[in-house]
Amino acid sequence: MHTLRITETDYIVAQQLIDLRPVYRNSHRGPAANEVGCLGEAVVQRIAKEHGIPLRPVFLTTHDFELPDRRTVEVKTKDRTVVPQPHFDCSVPDYVADHQNADFYIFVSLQRQRSKVEGLRRFHTAHIVGVASPALIRARGRLMDAGVTDVNGTTFWTACRNIPISGLVGFEAAAMFWKKQFAVMESF
Repeated sequence: MHTLRITETDYIVAQQLIDLRPVYRNSHRGPAANEVGCLGEAVVQRIAKEHGIPLRPVFLTTHDFELPDRRTVEVKTKDRTVVPQPHFDCSVPDYVADHQNADFYIFVSLQRQRSKVEGLRRFHTAHIVGVASPALIRARGRLMDAGVTDVNGTTFWTACRNIPISGLVGFEAAAMFWKKQFAVMESF
């Protein structure tokens, strides 16, 4: 897991993304979903740049970023009040699976204080908990039906494919893979 403090720049970039997006019709959390998602995307954009990963932001409904070989990357972000643990799950809702179907998913957990504070600044820490391909999610994940409560006490409002954090590829390993792959491409 790669943990980092959320910066002022992250808040600014996230707010710019929020201002450009509608609240999607199927969104369970409404505007709060855009805050969580956009802040996760802003953090991934920053950390990718810091690690030399050539992610190009596209922020489409189908995916958030593209790699130089046109493979797609989608960021999935959860709102948490605790540091994520290896047995915690990351989720890809079934209702987006056909539409998004990215080549890679980067999972982020945003940590906030337990309070009624609203807005982006309630989050103080981002945890990039790992990366997975759809094949890895299918192999190591499990389908959770709407209305089911998991071992962590989360009741799902929609069907999801869940994978435990321990089943993901670590962000550092994925970053090294992408950097090596695209360094070779740039040398030709």
